[in-house]
Amino acid sequence: MKPYLVDWSNVIDYIQPTEFHNMVKVISGPDTVHVAHACNWTSRVMGTHVYDINPMMRLFFYSGGLLSSDTFTITSEGIISQAPSHFRNTCSILLARKYVKHLFRYFYKNEDVNCGCANGVTPLTMPYPFLRSNVTAHFLFAYKSTGADFGSDTYDYMNDDEYFFFRSVTIDKRI
Repeated sequence: MKPYLVDWSNVIDYIQPTEFHNMVKVISGPDTVHVAHACNWTSRVMGTHVYDINPMMRLFFYSGGLLSSDTFTITSEGIISQAPSHFRNTCSILLARKYVKHLFRYFYKNEDVNCGCANGVTPLTMPYPFLRSNVTAHFLFAYKSTGADFGSDTYDYMNDDEYFFFRSVTIDKRI
């Protein structure tokens, strides 16, 4: 079996990266590209929860979250705008974008992979009114030994340059 594409759904939420990569390498062929998404990663990455950050910065992330998403609901009357969700969820929209690369560095540690996502900019879903979660990370990868390259959709998870405006944010230690 030498598949061209394998969709792992959110298996990575339930398995250690080394165990996952061992399994993936067994079924990978010379042209195999893997697709996955992580739903629960924000519960494991420090900095993605509003209580992880300095209290003086929380309003910044809340207002940024409000500006970056509108929420809607479907009723028998049609689609209507609804009040913003809980402030933790609103803040997580920006905090997830700041720290998603930490997930990738952890997940691909000691692995030689090419990683990609739609448009190469962020693996996170664009804020969209009908999504269940705005912080699900969607990505694809292939081991460099396959020669697979994602061109303009390549995601450079080792480079932090696009997040220059977040560098002044401090993280409080968990008790």
